[in-house]
Amino acid sequence: LLTNLLQDFLKYHLFTLHSKDNEVSRLYSLLSHFPEAQELVMAAQKISCGELMFQQYSLDGIFRGKNLPVVSPEIPPLQFSLSKDNFIALHRTFGPAFLTAGIATATNHSEVAWLDMLRHTLNQPETLKLLPDIINIIAREYSPKVLKTLAELIAESTAHQLLTLNQSCVFHLLQHKPRLLHDITEENVIEYINHLVRLDTHDQEIIYQLMALFRVLLKKNHPATKAVFEAILDNLVNHPQLLEDEEFLTQLKRYPDCELLLEERCENILKQLNFCIAEQTSGLLFGKHNYYIIE
Repeated sequence: LLTNLLQDFLKYHLFTLHSKDNEVSRLYSLLSHFPEAQELVMAAQKISCGELMFQQYSLDGIFRGKNLPVVSPEIPPLQFSLSKDNFIALHRTFGPAFLTAGIATATNHSEVAWLDMLRHTLNQPETLKLLPDIINIIAREYSPKVLKTLAELIAESTAHQLLTLNQSCVFHLLQHKPRLLHDITEENVIEYINHLVRLDTHDQEIIYQLMALFRVLLKKNHPATKAVFEAILDNLVNHPQLLEDEEFLTQLKRYPDCELLLEERCENILKQLNFCIAEQTSGLLFGKHNYYIIE
């Protein structure tokens, strides 16, 4: 249940719940034949998948008539012996997934040989293309302590290479590598922002990367802070659910010009709306097409 595997299974098949022979019912029907799965099935009957409008449905797809608790996903800790031979074998077999787990393990164990192997591997030229995904995953899914460990393992030269390649994942490391700030100009930041937007404006990772950069620049009173703040506002259009995150909003409000910039944006939006209404109502006929454009 902590992996959220059953929750994801229900979410994927929500549209089939109206059918008697749906995939969710079939799964739990099969599980009922195994005594060892009984405890799991009983627990699933008391938990919701957390999907909006389906909080009263348990994981077996049955409507319970009351809101059910949600189980937040947890990454199970991986355990392995911290030896050089084991490191090489696991890295050869599992690649980046192992490196991520190895970094998390290194946070709680100060095994010198293990740290040296990680440091050596993470700073190899062939690992450079894997680092953006590793950094983003650790920044998003692991504790700040693990991110700090990763930043300490990545050499300054490797971090500079990521900057040169416009890999904005390096923003997550700035709080632990303040020297990088000396190489970041306002022009660089705008270039990074444009690079992010070109990738995929619907990827929520963009917001996380921009917020990581925003926090560091704000603390240092960097002139590029405004550009990052405005980029965050631009991307919020695609991620309105973040407006319900109190911690996220509190961080944005720490920017001294927050209210001023929001007022300017509201005025510009109002002007655009008034212009659109005037343009669409200027003709002799007002049809559905005009209405939808205004909407």
